[in-house]
Amino acid sequence: MIGTERREEPMRRISILAVLMAFGCGSLDHKDYTLKRGAAECGKYATCAKGYYESEFRDIDDCIDDLSDDLDDRSDTIFDNCEYDGNEAASCVSRIRNLSCEDFSEGDAQGACDLVWDCR
Repeated sequence: MIGTERREEPMRRISILAVLMAFGCGSLDHKDYTLKRGAAECGKYATCAKGYYESEFRDIDDCIDDLSDDLDDRSDTIFDNCEYDGNEAASCVSRIRNLSCEDFSEGDAQGACDLVWDCR
């Protein structure tokens, strides 16, 4: 059928984009990185450290705002003379999302993002 072929094409593109994003392919600009990393970490706090999450944040938006702002502040001061890698940033977010609760509670989120900044 000719009509269904045209409708399937956008869905195929959306599916391919979703798969690429799920595997961390692509690049993130710095602002997207801080927001997506904040969201990934907040999701882990809400799932893996519910008591901490509920005592520190009003809701998911509050958590994302706080963590994103903190990432921005650290980036401005600590990584001032470093080179940012948007591909590694996307991989970092993907790795955080895929951490087990045990790994997240052991602090592996920071290690998942070691390559985002090159400070040689």
